[in-house]
Amino acid sequence: MSDREITARLIALCERPHALRGWLATVDHKEIGKRNIVNTGTFLLIGGVEAILMRLQVGAARFRHADTQASDQIFTMHGVTMICWYASTILSRFANYRIPLMAQGGTWHPRVNVFSYWTVLASGPFLYISPFLGQAPHGGGSRTCRIRPRFIRPG
Repeated sequence: MSDREITARLIALCERPHALRGWLATVDHKEIGKRNIVNTGTFLLIGGVEAILMRLQVGAARFRHADTQASDQIFTMHGVTMICWYASTILSRFANYRIPLMAQGGTWHPRVNVFSYWTVLASGPFLYISPFLGQAPHGGGSRTCRIRPRFIRPG
């Protein structure tokens, strides 16, 4: 085999296919970084809608769209969305895109990078399917705390 044939085979081996399989199986940090930023922005919009629903519930006396338990669920889901899927991921997603470019190299573990993208992407629907199954988290309201303090009587 000549050097040209070996080079052509290596290029063909390393190239990403231009089909759906290639789009799903990419390990390029720039592609994954762009997708992560879009996912984080989507969760930011969802959290914003939840915030608007909470403000409408509290602010407008005539607009009572949810009972106390549903209001607690919206409050908790807003907090989980904004902390777990937006605030804790946005800086790492920008770094995922930018730092390998600044270092003029790739990521050390590109498959772990892709795995983290797919797990974050797949975990979001689990949270947003739960209200339709009657299993939405509701830990944010005052009615969820049923523990009463015990006072020790002197003497």
